[in-house]
Amino acid sequence: GMFIIDSDGKSEDELAALETLKKNNICGIVMSSPHFTSAYATALRSLELPAVLAFSFSKEPDVSCVYINNVEAAFEAMQYLFQTGHEQIGIISGPVGDLTISRERLQGCRLAYMAEQKTFEDGQIVEGDYSIASGYAAAAQMIDQWSERPTAIFCFSDTMALGALQALRERDIDVPKDVSVIGFDGIEFSALTYPTLSTVVQPSFEIGRTCADILLKKISQVKTEPVKLEMPYSLEIRESVGQPQFKSAGRTKGGDDTDKHTEIQRFEMPRQEGG
Repeated sequence: GMFIIDSDGKSEDELAALETLKKNNICGIVMSSPHFTSAYATALRSLELPAVLAFSFSKEPDVSCVYINNVEAAFEAMQYLFQTGHEQIGIISGPVGDLTISRERLQGCRLAYMAEQKTFEDGQIVEGDYSIASGYAAAAQMIDQWSERPTAIFCFSDTMALGALQALRERDIDVPKDVSVIGFDGIEFSALTYPTLSTVVQPSFEIGRTCADILLKKISQVKTEPVKLEMPYSLEIRESVGQPQFKSAGRTKGGDDTDKHTEIQRFEMPRQEGG
């Protein structure tokens, strides 16, 4: 059988869930958490059970994990927005308590700005929690409260991008003519939105299956070496991203094909070695 616990992204509930697992006759754990820290690693060790971390990288040497390079993926998404001509970019991040996924994606954004020799401001970031509602609220804040409207919004999840699209639609803001939107994850619904959502696609099914394979091997063998496996991602450009119609400096009408945009040099990201 399979025992599934959904913590709804709450760190305290995740740690409590690990305590609960001690009381159940389970053989192994596949865990997905944006909050994975040394405290989580300690809790897993106390269970003395085979375990694999999905979607996040852990520096803990004895923790097996299957993940994508979030730094590089976010860098590539930002790089594409720059190449398309966007300069005023809003970012809807994960929660402050997300010490792995959101932090890594923010690092990728900062590196993209460094590579373009642009200044990254913390004011460009609005915190979300990966929900549709938080994406809606964040996009609404950017449009209603910012003195300068962004020409593009980068959401750290497709679900937040869905909320952002709705907030823009209700304000009669055309996507991508007025504001471009790009998400992250590649969920099934991202190809069904109007306009279809550009997104960073991570191989969720393959990550899950690989975690299961690693866990079964750990269960069946007395001793196995920790595995740290980086999986490929892809940037899927669809209808929600286009060239900006306004120059960020003064929100004056743009669209002049003679505008020259600096070509962004590919910035090579350090990669973790696969196991």
